Amino acid sequence: MAKKVRVYVYKKTEGIDEYRVFPGVVVLEKNDDLELVNVSGDVAIWRMPAGPFSNLPVTESVPNKHGKTKKVLANADAQAVEYEVLVNGKKAKGNSDPVIIIDL
Repeated sequence: MAKKVRVYVYKKTEGIDEYRVFPGVVVLEKNDDLELVNVSGDVAIWRMPAGPFSNLPVTESVPNKHGKTKKVLANADAQAVEYEVLVNGKKAKGNSDPVIIIDL
């Protein structure tokens, strides 16, 4: 099943932007795929640790108004996964700060 995380501008005042991700927690099951969709107005950097999607850490650039390559959860046991989204060097916030967790 496809699941999407969106990064967007939450508040823009006097040059101070605050970025958010929604949903803050995503529940994935075996063979689910995850895609980051960027609607922030700027390029977003998506960082994920090695583990459920790849044997190496993943850092990808996601242009504005684009999605990024879907990550398919390996056929593995359920696990919690942390990820970060940065826009203009600022961390996008979610419900589970200090890091955003994909709850499996």
